This record gives sequence, structure tokens and C-alpha cells, in this order.
Amino acid sequence: MEITGKKLEDLLKSNKTVMVEFWGSWCPPCQHMSNVLDDLEKNYNGKIEIAKVNVDKNPTISKKFDVIGVPTFMVFQKGKIIHRDVGAKSAKQLQDIIENVI
Repeated sequence: MEITGKKLEDLLKSNKTVMVEFWGSWCPPCQHMSNVLDDLEKNYNGKIEIAKVNVDKNPTISKKFDVIGVPTFMVFQKGKIIHRDVGAKSAKQLQDIIENVI
């Protein structure tokens, strides 16, 4: 699900575990990650929220989280970053990250 900075802040206030991809429409690896994240969202429905933030449309929130490269993946629990990674990942790599935090 693509969200804006305000919606992200609201989501992070919840008790849910949230994986966020910060991405750019001009980034080929980010475009590839879209399908991977959609599949993971279906597979982990209810166990983790998966969200995407477009860095060009949300520069303030990108700056707040020090995003300097895309794709950047962050996992939050109770609003705190518990995992951060930069660069395209395989579905297996993202699954491993999710399994370690849920």
C-alpha cells in the first residue's frame, strides 16, 4: 500500500509491526520490488503491515528517516526502527527479515 507521510506517522503509532519501502518511480530496482512486496503483503496479511513511501512525493518524511538511497527498507515496531536496509532484496531476503521480527 502506498502511503503519505501523515498516514505513515499514524501507522507507526499503532502497535503493528510495519515494513516500509522508501522508493522512487525513476528507480528500476524499486519498480521490481513492487511485485515482491505485493506478494509478501498477501502472504503475511495481518502479521505485518507493508507500506511504500514515494521519496519524491514525501521529501519531508524521507528526510526525517535519513533516506539517502532507494530502495530503503525499514521495519518498525511500536514506532521504533528495528531493522534498516538499503538496496533491492530478493523475496527470500525480505521473508527472512519479516520472520526475524514477527
